[in-house]
Amino acid sequence: MNTVAFINHKGGVGKTTLCAHIGYALANLYQKRVLLVDFDPQSNLTLLRSADIPAPTIADVLRTGLPVHDAIISGGGDAPDLLPADLSLDEDDITAILTDDAYTCLTRLLDAVREEYDFILIDCPPSRGVFSKNALIAASDVALVLNPEYFSMRGVVSMVNFIERMQEINPYLRFTSVMLSHFYRATICEEAREAIAGAFPKQYLPHPVRRAVAVVNAAASNCTVFEMKDHSDVVNDFKRIAALFLEQFEAPPAQQSATTSKGTPSERKRVAA
Repeated sequence: MNTVAFINHKGGVGKTTLCAHIGYALANLYQKRVLLVDFDPQSNLTLLRSADIPAPTIADVLRTGLPVHDAIISGGGDAPDLLPADLSLDEDDITAILTDDAYTCLTRLLDAVREEYDFILIDCPPSRGVFSKNALIAASDVALVLNPEYFSMRGVVSMVNFIERMQEINPYLRFTSVMLSHFYRATICEEAREAIAGAFPKQYLPHPVRRAVAVVNAAASNCTVFEMKDHSDVVNDFKRIAALFLEQFEAPPAQQSATTSKGTPSERKRVAA
């Protein structure tokens, strides 16, 4: 069973979109048992599955001790299950709960359901705060999502440093994946792709997801592009990156362990240069 946290401390990089689409592809195309965990108070992952915020949510589970099963929404077998979020996840009492016991609250919550899934994918908020710390302590793997633009690329070193600090707390955490989203044909995008591929040869999934109106339209309809029956090129992008993502977990153990390579400090500096 794999628990993967999708992270970046910068918003708007495509993290939630990739989490939702990879989760859907794993469930629908590969018949994997998948749970999507919306751990972002903005609730965008929840809104990609439903036009309305359902109740109860993960905030209710944390606040009241409600069994986590009571908050999980079934995907019906051909789509991922969802543990939804709402804006109350950002309230002070939840932050206090998540800070207790060395940020292990989410770990205990997910322990109740781990054996029921092949993959648990956690969508983290754009921060390195209490939510991301809980997620990385609960996770077996971390996926760093970037877009090929200046401010996103500038944050690579700080995000890798954050992952490394969390690995000191959770020694079982593997830095498994680096993905590029919002890709388009421009010199800066090609340079970003080359820099990331060079710095993270084991983690980089070599098929960026292009910027596409189809993704925006699907989000407005509270679903993925797969469910829109869209035939644009971005559908194939999501299929390909989901296949590459799955390969990282189905590789032989020795090859899997190689994906935890962090890249040398000089390589990471080149990415941020």
